[in-house]
Amino acid sequence: MVDIIGRFGIGSADAMIINFFLCSKFPVIVTGDEDMAYAVERLARGDKYILMPTKEELEDEHLQ
Repeated sequence: MVDIIGRFGIGSADAMIINFFLCSKFPVIVTGDEDMAYAVERLARGDKYILMPTKEELEDEHLQ
């Protein structure tokens, strides 16, 4: 977890979620956090997937 914080500069709570996801059998994570998506994309070994809204969807007032 400390390695994830150091490499990607994210908070400890996000690093804990990422570490749990990478060590789990769950194949998919859903997030609206671009930093988490970036870290998972870099750390996953091809058997994990990220679902994330587009930038337009994130900027949409109805979703905020």
